[in-house]
Amino acid sequence: MINNSKRKDGEDKVIISIVIIAKNEELGIKRCLDSVIKELSNFNGWEIIIVDSSSIDNTLEIAKNYPCKIYRIKANSYSASLGRYVGTLMSTGDYILYLDADMELYPGWLNPAIRSIEDDDLAAGIIGIRNDIIYNENLEIVDKQPNVYKIKQFGIAHHFGGALLVKRNVINRIGGYDIKLFSNEEPELHSRIIKEGLHVLQIPIPMIIHHDKKREVKFYKKVKDIFNKRFLGLPLGFKYSFSKKNVFQYFFRMKEFLIPIFTDLISLTFLIVYFFLESNAFISLIVLLECFSLIFTFIIKKPKRFLQSKLLSFSFIRGLFYKVELNYEIEKIA
Repeated sequence: MINNSKRKDGEDKVIISIVIIAKNEELGIKRCLDSVIKELSNFNGWEIIIVDSSSIDNTLEIAKNYPCKIYRIKANSYSASLGRYVGTLMSTGDYILYLDADMELYPGWLNPAIRSIEDDDLAAGIIGIRNDIIYNENLEIVDKQPNVYKIKQFGIAHHFGGALLVKRNVINRIGGYDIKLFSNEEPELHSRIIKEGLHVLQIPIPMIIHHDKKREVKFYKKVKDIFNKRFLGLPLGFKYSFSKKNVFQYFFRMKEFLIPIFTDLISLTFLIVYFFLESNAFISLIVLLECFSLIFTFIIKKPKRFLQSKLLSFSFIRGLFYKVELNYEIEKIA
């Protein structure tokens, strides 16, 4: 159990802040909060902060039955990144655990997790085993994906998702989640952590169950979705990495997408030059580049990236020139 200290006013100091982001999660918020309350029974100094992105269902009414602070965001554009950023601003704990409302926290994870990052000065945060349960449109379980991150031993994590325990002083120092990103906020944050010479740990202990509500989407809809704002997170993160001076870290972190995309962009450039100069040398270069891209995607065991990059390249170019205009207000509900 983590030892708690007292503030000057005699109240328990907040050791851990749980930040839960939600939007229209009336089916999951109770399950999430019940699991969090159960785990926090081992702590004296804690707080739960719910950041809601203007839900139109009963999410907030359910949340009001729990001992938590509730904030509602009113914005022209909502994102997980904005929710976590606001939650960080409102939190006071030495540690912050980020969760999504469709997640369920396993009991017994927090204590060993906090002890692990307490013992490592270079640890910015920590994750554990994530198990996914997949539901169809009728909320029937159609699949289960155990240990999504394939964590088998204690060590340094190569990636993380929405569930992350961090040291508050570190997240404040590096700037937290970037509110201008519609997606891809976790690897972007990870790249800045790496730039600081820090890392995120992983422990082979169950952390969360992610209750994932998948929807059957036709192929043409999947292709169409590639061109919506959500897919701009990748190029926006790359563009912002220049001002944040973490270009190398971001490129390396997202290499499975960026290498095929950059290969396609260079190939497209060579193709345009070929039409003007009519030199077969450029065709040869295109073939070599595409072969390299194909081999690379097989090496990293993500062959689909070779085809995806052909479509993502257009969204990538769009994202480089896209200007984000974000306006939001924060309302305290409880």
